[in-house]
Amino acid sequence: MRIRSITYTLFALLLLTSGLSATLSGKKICVDPGHGGSDPGATGINGSTLPDEADLVLDIDQRFSSMLTADSATVIMTRNDDVEISLDNRVAIANDNSVNIFVSTHLNSYSDPAANGTETYAYQAGGNGETLATKIQNELIDHVGRFNRGVKFAGYYVIKYTNMPAALSEGLFVSNTAEFNLISQSDTRQEHALALYHAVCSYYGVTPMDDPGTGEDPGNVKGFVYNATKGENVEGNRIAGADCNLSNTENSYDAVSSSTGLFSFTNVVPGDYTLTIEKTGFTTASKSVTVTSGADTWASTGIEESGGSETAWLKGFVFNESTGLGNVAENRIADAVCVLKNKTTNAEVTVNSDASGLFRFNDLETGEYSLAISKTGFTARTVDITIIAGENWASTGIFEEGAIELGSLTGVITSADTSSPVENALCVLTSKTSGDPFSVNSDGTGTYIFENMAAGDYSLTVKASGFNDWTGDITIVSGVQSVKDVELETAETAEDSDITSDSEITPDNETEDSDSSMTDNEQPDTDETPVFPDDETTDSGITTDADWADIGIEEETGCSCAVVGF
Repeated sequence: MRIRSITYTLFALLLLTSGLSATLSGKKICVDPGHGGSDPGATGINGSTLPDEADLVLDIDQRFSSMLTADSATVIMTRNDDVEISLDNRVAIANDNSVNIFVSTHLNSYSDPAANGTETYAYQAGGNGETLATKIQNELIDHVGRFNRGVKFAGYYVIKYTNMPAALSEGLFVSNTAEFNLISQSDTRQEHALALYHAVCSYYGVTPMDDPGTGEDPGNVKGFVYNATKGENVEGNRIAGADCNLSNTENSYDAVSSSTGLFSFTNVVPGDYTLTIEKTGFTTASKSVTVTSGADTWASTGIEESGGSETAWLKGFVFNESTGLGNVAENRIADAVCVLKNKTTNAEVTVNSDASGLFRFNDLETGEYSLAISKTGFTARTVDITIIAGENWASTGIFEEGAIELGSLTGVITSADTSSPVENALCVLTSKTSGDPFSVNSDGTGTYIFENMAAGDYSLTVKASGFNDWTGDITIVSGVQSVKDVELETAETAEDSDITSDSEITPDNETEDSDSSMTDNEQPDTDETPVFPDDETTDSGITTDADWADIGIEEETGCSCAVVGF
């Protein structure tokens, strides 16, 4: 497009004159599509039938490489075809070419088909490796929109032995039907590649080119909601607090009119939509809207008074509790039957959730109610609600019939001496059944939470700088949020101990040869032999399916990672 070309030129001039880098020129990036050749990686729900992980990540990374090249970066691909490249050769390619960063792309798999979501790995916390991993994780969540499993740390060979900042992403689970079907679509792989490209741009502080290769730009829809009973769309006759939905068979967007009556939908995929405006005391209004690429579309809409009193209203989304995705757009359920019963009068009102999963009850009296949600193929659920004047929300999840109901664990980490919260404590929850560990960090209030965990017995370990480690047993129950608060004892310092030797003190569970404190620029030589668990086998120093099994990972062949949130 001529307009886009002019825009890029002007933008580039502005960046150059302000002293910022307009492109990735001068950056050398190693792109590593996982597996290949005789190593297919994780097979999808269709078994040995193509595509498998190796095919999908190669397609993603070829798109990613094209975007980097178009933005003037130098790209080194560890493979550009369906061939097997050993782990040490991948590392050697990156190190021998003195690349600036290393980005490895994988897809996940797990024995439980409900496992889902996105996670990204760095070798260790701190430094540019974690920064790169965080950028990638954030962009993948933004572009691909799966459950956020977070940034994690592990000694994967290709991110441990490279000499530059490195990250390894697990985009989603090919063992999950919905996610395999999603990544099998070209548009999703394009978004995955675009996320990686945007992450690299963010890492270097470069503004990315506008959706390279993705086609049409999104558009915007805006307008005023006004009282059609009283008059025209003029100031003083506009309505605040109206629920506005813009949807078609593929997309749905929600907004609420502001204090000036204005509603706005941004980044809307071009196409034909239905705009629906609702507000208690008014008749629902709908109209057709066509969204144009790269343009603003105005769609001001009048709604007529219905004569109902604006007392209270209830709305919410129905979503699939079984997936672990929570109340997000892609996980909501249309056509669920929602029955609201007044506990005082026994009066019932029934509505169905719309295409976006939204339900709404208007003109309600305040008081105690029960809300029953049901849909074929799901277990019905009833919740109690207290309705107050004005707006009330009651989004509700329902479980698929036969699905495992998950539990959660939360608590507060405090200092035993001062009772003050301990921030950024590392909490590791290890399944006693599978041995899989799951990790989170406490927030500024000392609070930690493990969500969507399978029921069973676990061991919880808490570590924090300046404190002794704490370990205890935990049982997680289906459908229940368990609570375990932990008090940490202050660690004894070398000055306070009986140790008088001048020799370096080795931390607990660490040997003097440990490289866990190395930075991105202090990795061991590539010919150093990694240490494997006792029951592993190696082939010329290359990790196998069992590699890192002690941390619940089968990354380099099966990409089966420890599961949080399924």
